[in-house]
Amino acid sequence: MILVAGNVNVQTTVRIEAFPLAYEKVRYAPNGIADRVGGVGWNVAAGLARLGGAVRFATLLGDDAAAAVVHAEIAMLPEIAADGVAGVLSATPRSVILEDATGRGAIVTDLKNALETPYPEHLLQGAFAGVRHAHVTNIEWALPFATEARRRGLPVSTDVQAIRDLEHDAYNRRFAALADYVLFSGEHLDGTPADALAAALRLSPARAAVCTLGARGAMLALRGEACVRSLPPVAIANATATTGAGDAFAAGFVAAIVGGLDPLAAANRARQHAAAWITESPAR
Repeated sequence: MILVAGNVNVQTTVRIEAFPLAYEKVRYAPNGIADRVGGVGWNVAAGLARLGGAVRFATLLGDDAAAAVVHAEIAMLPEIAADGVAGVLSATPRSVILEDATGRGAIVTDLKNALETPYPEHLLQGAFAGVRHAHVTNIEWALPFATEARRRGLPVSTDVQAIRDLEHDAYNRRFAALADYVLFSGEHLDGTPADALAAALRLSPARAAVCTLGARGAMLALRGEACVRSLPPVAIANATATTGAGDAFAAGFVAAIVGGLDPLAAANRARQHAAAWITESPAR
């Protein structure tokens, strides 16, 4: 059983011609608007389930129509145990994604009151029953899951997303400091990926740190090794959308680690999984 603690939302994807989007009062997008369940936590949980893993998903919802959509989606994946889903928010988080013809996406997210709401303590303790690995996303209410996992001696992975400088990022440093595996995107780094990887290992007890670089592949640093491994991109013939590719990478990486692969082999497996997401978009 893999525990995934992270946010979920109901997201609306809108296809547009290109960025920047010029103002028009009314646009028509035939078959270009779709709703689905998304969010970092859900994307990883669903990705792990589709890879054959047993998952317990811990998240916060509201008590509204959007929550019913999320519950229905969870029920479609019997590999996911939903006993960690807590309906304690004022409303279920929502997001809107604008995607252009190349697959690039711009995301607007409304987390409602998720940043101020703690996860219920009685559910947190019960969420660890039978768990072998905890993947904790970087939303405030999920941090106690990483603390509890370490107290129990369980391996922890985290994805601190598109950071700029972990050393000066007090918020995300707390997640990295509890992780055995630290993942992040290199999209907005102030420095080089190699420097960011070195900082991740210096500021955490992690065995490995991975920086995803989109179309440029990924980079991996291992504790005790001086060199940084560059992982080339997987050739992709036709990308349908890149939104969620980082979460697909995380799911592939965690599944491989739990399956017994070393971090380098796991990162290579994760690249393949992310490439499949971009080209096949199985959850859309």
